[in-house]
Amino acid sequence: MSGQVISVSKRLPKAVRGDGRHPVRDLIAIANQKQAALPPWQRLKPFPSDLQAVACLERDSLDLDAVPAPGEWACLRPFSSIESGGELENCTDTVHPVNVEAALLAARVCGLSNAGIDMISLDIREPWHRNGAVINEINFAPQTNPAPEFEFMLNRLLAHHFPDKGRIPVTVYLGGRKAFQSAQKHQRHLGAQGVGCSLVAFDRTLDPAGEPVTTAAVGLFGRCLALLCDPRIEALAVAVQTGEFLSTGLPFDRPDQVIDCGDDLLNTAGLPQTVVRARLSALLAGSIKGPHGGSSGIEEAPAR
Repeated sequence: MSGQVISVSKRLPKAVRGDGRHPVRDLIAIANQKQAALPPWQRLKPFPSDLQAVACLERDSLDLDAVPAPGEWACLRPFSSIESGGELENCTDTVHPVNVEAALLAARVCGLSNAGIDMISLDIREPWHRNGAVINEINFAPQTNPAPEFEFMLNRLLAHHFPDKGRIPVTVYLGGRKAFQSAQKHQRHLGAQGVGCSLVAFDRTLDPAGEPVTTAAVGLFGRCLALLCDPRIEALAVAVQTGEFLSTGLPFDRPDQVIDCGDDLLNTAGLPQTVVRARLSALLAGSIKGPHGGSSGIEEAPAR
């Protein structure tokens, strides 16, 4: 991942791990019982006890009645494959740095920022040039959660590609005409700093240059969603001039700042101004994150 290794795993053939107490046939039954208790989409392929499994056990001087030592693997298939399934062992902390560099180089040569590098090695703890290890496959779309114990992979990927958790600054202005005017000032201010800020209101969308944008989206909620899907948008100024959000909810998880401009909303759908304004204030203020993780209130625009 752009010069970093997220995880290293060793693919093992279909196998059961010994506990020093149960014979292999019981370990197989226990493993299958655990799988049957999982949701269908989380289940592994069944652990076999067929002739091929017996042959694999005999290769390792075991049989179905043998009791493997704690932590000892009893292989039921000669090699790992998608057809037979298999186990994964986390080797992230034991892989040799030389092997890491080889994997990173392979990704760079292929021009990939994310890649899954398959290396065949007798021991990943040894440098590839000492034990004849080879890279046999480079995947441009690696698995991000190959097993429950590797759930950390997706979190690391997201943290790397979205250091700000995928957020852009969202500033909300609450009111009528003043709300739109204040949002325009904010947009120009950010533009002067080189930040591409779009402005959105219930009836219009302006690009970072202040020019109108034609969109199929209708209403403030839809217009906000359309802009948030555009990776070119670096910031968003939102003029909340109606009570629409009371029925749609917020199109973003939270605004970074809400400023009450003080003048009447343009449309309240026949409801009293005070009621709609109070409800919008509560909705918006409840979603603002304060400096210590709690919610913070709405700021009032200074008097002109």
